[in-house]
Amino acid sequence: MVHHGARGRNLAADQPPELHGNGLAVWQTPGPAPTNVPAKVYGRQISQSGGFGRKTLLSADGRYPSTATTPSGDISVAWQQSTARWPIQARFGP
Repeated sequence: MVHHGARGRNLAADQPPELHGNGLAVWQTPGPAPTNVPAKVYGRQISQSGGFGRKTLLSADGRYPSTATTPSGDISVAWQQSTARWPIQARFGP
């Protein structure tokens, strides 16, 4: 999922962020076979010019990441833990 930081709307992966704001890509990777858990959640910032920041591990035990922004551009990422009890977790930042 790619999320545009300035206007708070989700974009499909094939749509670039608009030029006036930065973006954030988040994704999950499967855990080891055969169960594929725990999955991991990663994020990567995308600059206004389209450059990618470094890949950041957001959770070593997560799946189904989702992003949101405030009108001022603060970004949050929420996900579900991929192992038993499955709580919702989140990280927040500009």
